[in-house]
Amino acid sequence: MSILDENNFDKLISENTFTIDDENYKDEHSIKIKRDDELNIILNQEIIISNKARNCNSNVISSIPILGEEKTKYIIKNVYFYSYESINISNNKTKINSEAYVESIEWNSDISKNSEYIIEFVDNISNIHFWSNRDDNKIKKQTKIKIDDIEQMGFSRNNLILKVDEQEIYLLKNIKKENKKEYTNGTILYKGNPTKELRDKIRNILSFFIGRILILLEETFYDSNWNKVSYKAFTPYNTMNNRASKINTLLPIPLNNDFNNLIIEASVLSNYATLFLRNYDLCDFHHISWLYWHAQCSALHTKCGELGATIEALQKAYIDNNNEKWTNRIIEKKEFKELRKEIMNIISNFNITDENKKNLEKKLDFNQLSQIDTLKKLFEHLDISLGELELKAWQGRNDSAHGGKMKDYSIEKLQKQTDLIQGIFYKLILTISINAYEYYDYYSDVRGKRNHRKFELKEINELNISSNPREKWEENIKEVLERNKDKKDEGAISELLNDSDLEDFDLDTSSFPLSQIKSKR
Repeated sequence: MSILDENNFDKLISENTFTIDDENYKDEHSIKIKRDDELNIILNQEIIISNKARNCNSNVISSIPILGEEKTKYIIKNVYFYSYESINISNNKTKINSEAYVESIEWNSDISKNSEYIIEFVDNISNIHFWSNRDDNKIKKQTKIKIDDIEQMGFSRNNLILKVDEQEIYLLKNIKKENKKEYTNGTILYKGNPTKELRDKIRNILSFFIGRILILLEETFYDSNWNKVSYKAFTPYNTMNNRASKINTLLPIPLNNDFNNLIIEASVLSNYATLFLRNYDLCDFHHISWLYWHAQCSALHTKCGELGATIEALQKAYIDNNNEKWTNRIIEKKEFKELRKEIMNIISNFNITDENKKNLEKKLDFNQLSQIDTLKKLFEHLDISLGELELKAWQGRNDSAHGGKMKDYSIEKLQKQTDLIQGIFYKLILTISINAYEYYDYYSDVRGKRNHRKFELKEINELNISSNPREKWEENIKEVLERNKDKKDEGAISELLNDSDLEDFDLDTSSFPLSQIKSKR
């Protein structure tokens, strides 16, 4: 078995019978460790004690040392006992069976100290796209990809060789899991010794682009000779109550140079991931990613509201972190301070109770645009189009989030509104993070990509869309984008294509397997 295919946790629990290496737990024996169906690490233990000495240990234990069969020492951390069962087996003996959640199990070598490779074992990798390591649109001729002098992996559709901001990464997916069509497990190999913070960022970015949240299960550090330096297995925190594996795989943007949804190309993904990494903190993506996946895993009737909250959080992050001091203030701070002082003087002299005066004073922090006006201003600032349908969907989401009812409620209408809100998020995050020119539009029936940049009137006229708005539209878009790639903030008056075009034109959707996803909803 290849090191890259090795699941060390399965190997650990299949090859060992554990005992607790602590005098405080000398009565415990028959320690068993496993993962449950939700990927939690579970500890089962059996205790036989005298009735006189019966005194169960704490429900929460921060650290327990255990020994494997070869006296290898592991540390179990943050053990939360949730189940106890006691059975009297004699007049003075009691057997107690208990179960606990375990946050992590770790081991450190006494010999090797310096790591040169890190392998993460992850679950929930998308299994519906072809992975390609094309270079300049020409598939490499070699059949083996050599990892230094130790490991080799065959060139196939099951691996991606990535370079994210000079960090070499190998992403591999295993064969399909039994009865699982859309996802599988696999490994991420990092050359060198990137920090945990950097690896977390890269994993979050890759999750976003490949359309499924990668669930970290374990990490193993190796030295230059592939000897283990340390090992740690986790109970994952991001399964979203086991919903992360049940969502549809949604790519936010084409990940190949052919602009289709069939292939994830390593060079394209590497480029996008590098750009995103440089703007990661600007987007506060550690927080935004968490909100986004919670929204994707939520029920349809709440998803629109949760995606809206994600957009609001992204707006706030951009406002707080933007170096250009972009703001959603209505007037300058100094002017508002003077205005507020005058209003407070009026309130102070008004013939009302002191309590009501205080309540009115609490309402004086109003020097900010409304959410919808903030959205409009931010999109204008970023030179992104925002159509009437999107604004209506945003207002509908806002009404729903504050307890309002949807008029003429239907599942189809709710899905359309959610798809529009999702499109707003994609346009915003992809513009801020990688300055992208396209995104996948899950609102339109064709499920293709729509340009979201705005152009001057002369550029729109060059598309010749009056006779047939869809004739050679992709080629025309690429030409205009190439001419405008160095232009910034030129202003515009219209979207490239409107929603009636998307709904009425009979477009061949064979290159958009996204339409197949729609039927699952």
